[in-house]
Amino acid sequence: VIESSTSRRDAEVIIRSDMTHDAAQLAFHAHGLVSLAAVLGFASLSERCSTLEEACRNNRGVAQAFEHASAEASRARTLAGELIADFEGTTQ
Repeated sequence: VIESSTSRRDAEVIIRSDMTHDAAQLAFHAHGLVSLAAVLGFASLSERCSTLEEACRNNRGVAQAFEHASAEASRARTLAGELIADFEGTTQ
């Protein structure tokens, strides 16, 4: 299992943010997840994060993009947990 503290922090910011973070910070964290999510096979999360980053940089549609990215991050997190559990079950 590949996990870095930076990627986990990026994901946590998107999942738990209450929209009080400024757009630049949110864009920074979304950008950090674009490539990582794609590499790990979470294409939808990568796309949602890219859309969120663009929305933040353009200051347009941030709330909606955030909601979509947050929902997709939650789905990816659940799926990753299930995959890890399946893997651990097959290696014992």
